[in-house]
Amino acid sequence: MDAFAGPYAVVAALLVVAGALEVHRPDSTVGALRALGARVPAFVVRAGAFAGAVLGALALVGDGGTLGSVVGGLVAVAYLAFAGFVALALLRDSPIASCGCFGRDDTPPSVTHIVLNLAAAAVAVAVAVRPGSGIPGVVADQPGLGIPFVLMTAGCGFLVYLAFTRLPRTLARARGERLR
Repeated sequence: MDAFAGPYAVVAALLVVAGALEVHRPDSTVGALRALGARVPAFVVRAGAFAGAVLGALALVGDGGTLGSVVGGLVAVAYLAFAGFVALALLRDSPIASCGCFGRDDTPPSVTHIVLNLAAAAVAVAVAVRPGSGIPGVVADQPGLGIPFVLMTAGCGFLVYLAFTRLPRTLARARGERLR
């Protein structure tokens, strides 16, 4: 895991943030699921979002080993499910204004989402195959009490958040496409 600790921390933190935002505002996800033909009530979306946030938190605080492999595998499955959802929405050309991945933020599904989700899944698979000492162990081995590692991870997490939420719209505008 040590080589993937930073990317895995970003992937895990995004699950926590997205889950928390979706628990607070599930309407976009409920609408996106309805557009695909799934009638899922808000409380089910909230429960799934809460489970995703807890999974992300477990990935952040886990100490590696067998449990780290299981959590890494579950994180990979979650991101593969997100990629599948977005791919289905794109294949069906569903009228979805937002995938709901960050609560209320207007993020229409795009190929960018699929690529980012698959990359996140690949990082999680790498950790599942070789969990190592876990993120707390990696942070403890860093200079400066791990503060630079945490700050860099937070900065990278914000950039990935922007890639999920702003990049698809920016690319569509650059191509002169009409947004949903």
